[in-house]
Amino acid sequence: MTKKMPAGGTWSEESFSTALSWVKECKEDRVRHRECAKIQEVRHVESDADGAFLPSRLIEVRGSKKNVHIRLREKQHMTGDEQYMTLSHCWGKPSSKSIKLTQDNLASFLMGIDHCILPRTFQDAVQVIQIFDINFLWIDALCIIQDSREDWLTESASMADVYANSFLNIAATAAVDSQSGLFQTPTRQVPEDVIDISTSWSGDLAAGQYVCYGMELFESEVDRSPLCQRAWVVQEREMAPRVLHFTKNHLIWECSCSAAIDALPVGLHRQVNPKRNQAGLYDTPSLNQSAGLSPYQYWASLVRQYAAGQLTHSSDKLVAISALAQSTMRLLRSKGCEDTYLAGLWKNDLVIGLLWCTNNLDPRRSAEGVRVSSETPLPSWSWANIHDAQIWYPNQENFDDVVLGQTNPSVTIIEARTFPLTSEFGTVNGGILRLKGTLCKVNVPRDNSLKHWIINGSAPSQRYGLRVMWDLRYDVRGPIEDLVFMSIRRNVSGTLQGRVEGILLSRTLKREGQYTRVGRLDLRFGEDHKFVVDNIKIWSSMNMPVEFYERNHGNGEYTVSII
Repeated sequence: MTKKMPAGGTWSEESFSTALSWVKECKEDRVRHRECAKIQEVRHVESDADGAFLPSRLIEVRGSKKNVHIRLREKQHMTGDEQYMTLSHCWGKPSSKSIKLTQDNLASFLMGIDHCILPRTFQDAVQVIQIFDINFLWIDALCIIQDSREDWLTESASMADVYANSFLNIAATAAVDSQSGLFQTPTRQVPEDVIDISTSWSGDLAAGQYVCYGMELFESEVDRSPLCQRAWVVQEREMAPRVLHFTKNHLIWECSCSAAIDALPVGLHRQVNPKRNQAGLYDTPSLNQSAGLSPYQYWASLVRQYAAGQLTHSSDKLVAISALAQSTMRLLRSKGCEDTYLAGLWKNDLVIGLLWCTNNLDPRRSAEGVRVSSETPLPSWSWANIHDAQIWYPNQENFDDVVLGQTNPSVTIIEARTFPLTSEFGTVNGGILRLKGTLCKVNVPRDNSLKHWIINGSAPSQRYGLRVMWDLRYDVRGPIEDLVFMSIRRNVSGTLQGRVEGILLSRTLKREGQYTRVGRLDLRFGEDHKFVVDNIKIWSSMNMPVEFYERNHGNGEYTVSII
């Protein structure tokens, strides 16, 4: 609770002072912010052999507010120890007013950039860094050559270091585009989820009127904001050591150790802080103890959050989460686990990861937005191949089970690889997955009614129940011929219920035994068919045609490839 504050904008003299105090405490209080300090030490050491990192380009800001000088600087012409801030913002719809770095204006920007041509959000960001006495600012639109695919791929590969080594990330949280600006005039004095209460007690709290802030404050002011609907922001927010949100009604702070709002500058409850698990990325006993997440659990939570966001270009799907993939790899290695990143999945965790599924396929969304662009084809077995739909990504509760391979798999991974265009964490040009496992043919009726499905000659009501989650809506995928089900993992719950989890595959007709993934299917068996779950024998009674597999191992097991 806090005393009610007078109404004002999100960038007043009072908010200046509050923001500066948050930064001062985060930098200097090594007791309350010990995790922040440790994370910064680890990041600076890891990012560069000399313990320092600079982006390839930065915007340099000198002079006063009334006489400001702005220009683009390149890394090779700087000392290497410059502090800089970053900006997270919504680009908005393309317009004649938008400004971006191109091959044509690179030389002129190195000479100078007229403050007047900058959109309002960029101008406000310049003012913010001046308040903090910082002279350099990184903005994607001005620091990456936007009409150079080569430069974009190179710079996007270092995105993890750009945000991780920044002094602070300025978040234009309420702005719908670069013209909206950072500074907002609150539409109401307090958020809707705030209650005014009157007190008459004596003691440490003086009598008066107070404001009680709900736990949903971050969700209402930040998580549902225009900025946080962008998929890119997940890694920008997660990697940055500190974030200063300019929301519709408040100035909001977050770092690994605290979250606060201008109306309650002393801080909110730790459970409110979305960055509270950030320390788990660094393998020190004191930090990992506070996080409590395994690397694969951490990754699963990130994918669920990230996949719910929006991307202007579907080809950015893997690039916009590459920084977090690199951080997860670092954490795995710190635990003595060598793994391979495969277009959004992890090889050691592949039996679990392959069981991702769509949470919603809203028919009101555009048909062309459901699957990613064919410009950079992604493997059909990766969740990154799905666009404009929420993804549920499974996770293994016990990290040691994944490392030791104790995940009850009913499939053997023979080959799993992708074909990266640049870094293994960036965009790929397809991939191949070769599996050995149980396989059976599936007949899907034209009306798509589950009760009319036939699996290996049996209807669900006769032997089992089923749950299907398509990767594509019916109006996009249409009827599917030559559909098969491959079991991935089996589970047994007590003595009454068993379940086989697997994926639905559709033949490509290009070569024998080659498929694309089209969905996930779970089979549930009752007590009288428990033996089916234990032995996976339901498929052995039907031989598959030779064009349906690469190799027949007998007993219902086949080798197939998935692209």
